[in-house]
Amino acid sequence: MNFASAVRELGRAQSTISHDTSAQKLFRYYRRIKQLPEKMSADEFAGEKLQEYILTAGNYFANRCIARNFNENLEAINPANLHCLVPQTLLGCMGQHLLYIRK
Repeated sequence: MNFASAVRELGRAQSTISHDTSAQKLFRYYRRIKQLPEKMSADEFAGEKLQEYILTAGNYFANRCIARNFNENLEAINPANLHCLVPQTLLGCMGQHLLYIRK
C-alpha cells in the first residue's frame, strides 16, 4: 500500500468501504449484461459517451428491484430478506462508479 492509498483509506468507515464494494459489483454486473469489456478505457467515455453511459445505467437500475444485499448476479444473498436498494443508495453507487472512472 502506498502513501496515497493509505491516506485515502484512513478514517473510512466500514459502511463506506462496503458501499464501494456494492458499487463495484453493481457495475461489473451491468457491464457484463450489456456486453461491455470488463476493463474500461478513456475512449469509451470520450465526448458525451460518459453522460450516455451513466444515464443508460441509471435507467437500467431504476427499473429493477435490486436486493439490499446482493451477489454478483444482483440476486439476494438471503432470499428471505425482501428489502431493496433505495434510490439514494443507487445514486451513491453511481457516484462511486464515476469516481472510479475518473481514477
